[in-house]
Amino acid sequence: MLRNVGRLSLKGQAWDSARSYVAEVDSYRDTELTSLFKRLYEDNVLGRVTNEQFCMLSADYNDDQKVLRDAIPAKEARLQKLTDSASNVDSFIDKASGTPKFR
Repeated sequence: MLRNVGRLSLKGQAWDSARSYVAEVDSYRDTELTSLFKRLYEDNVLGRVTNEQFCMLSADYNDDQKVLRDAIPAKEARLQKLTDSASNVDSFIDKASGTPKFR
């Protein structure tokens, strides 16, 4: 079963792998931001980073993380919509290939 979506041409398992890859990248970035925030907090407590720097950087990390967490459901919905669209195209092709050709 070949799925054509825009310029993507993926076969069944490759399509699922692409979907899980996007989810893994977002999840990894979320984990990375959490880790950076923890290190920043530790540096602030140990006096390596001033309070002003901590406030500025933590606000940036929190904003990035909020944007990421808000984007994940939208990306998942978009991927599901593309998957459904590809399934509809596959279904149409299967049905159309069974009909006789008229001249």
